[in-house]
Amino acid sequence: MVKQPANPTTPDGTVALADVHWTELPQFFGNIGVWAIDATVANKAVCVIYRSDDGGLSWTPAAVERWNPSVILHFVTPQTGWAIAPDQNEWLTSDDGGKTWRPVVSSIRVTSLINIQPLSASQAYAVEILKSGSLRWIVTRDGGKSWGGVAYPFQGADTP
Repeated sequence: MVKQPANPTTPDGTVALADVHWTELPQFFGNIGVWAIDATVANKAVCVIYRSDDGGLSWTPAAVERWNPSVILHFVTPQTGWAIAPDQNEWLTSDDGGKTWRPVVSSIRVTSLINIQPLSASQAYAVEILKSGSLRWIVTRDGGKSWGGVAYPFQGADTP
């Protein structure tokens, strides 16, 4: 049974979090789990990344980011994560479990993404909303630097 972190604090253990909530389930890689939880510290929205080494029985805060709650966060390994912040037009990657994040210069407007599913450190699929209002499936194979259109994966069906 996965347990929500008890008495959530920042990684240094000094600041108690307020308005703690989560919209995504934790991601597991064997017994190692990664969970991003939105909270408030001193009236500022933050995202606290928690890690578990025991299958979700206990959680330890690993990092705090001052991200808007609209950030889309996915890990593809316990160390490799993708963060997409459409409201800030930012695209970030981490290779240390979310402790540090690097910006990615991309060929698309991050604000146009409505969903993303990374498969590895280099490959991800996303749904982009075009200025016309229609949707386009896109794929990257270079960590988000460049993107190209891809056929809708469900034959005989309209795009959503």
